[in-house]
Amino acid sequence: MKSLILSLIAGLALVFAVSTAEAGGGTKPNSTIKVTNNTGTTLAVIVDPSNALISSINGGTVTEASFKAAGGKIVENGNSASFSVKAGPHTVGGALVSETGIGTVVSTSVTTTKGKTKIVNATSSEGSLVLTPQ
Repeated sequence: MKSLILSLIAGLALVFAVSTAEAGGGTKPNSTIKVTNNTGTTLAVIVDPSNALISSINGGTVTEASFKAAGGKIVENGNSASFSVKAGPHTVGGALVSETGIGTVVSTSVTTTKGKTKIVNATSSEGSLVLTPQ
């Protein structure tokens, strides 16, 4: 009887080990996108923005609170913001912030890999935002 119970336990352990290995251990392949603000002004930045959010920003109807609620971050000059994302392709959107609100969205595409950080450098050229993946 004892050997039957031990055999059953060993069999179950093998089944669970195989199913865990096939499922990838249950972990998500995460990576990070870090946006550095070297624009000389404040920057609004978001990863994978919806078309509706971009339209609201470009139409001048988005507030800072609604931008942050959508996952966006406001980054002061010289600082950076990090976003935890799944590995794969992403869109980084950014806009310069002034006293009148958030400006027009500029975007760039980046692809992240598991466990790595992808840096996007934000600069300003003649008053326009430039996002450059490193």
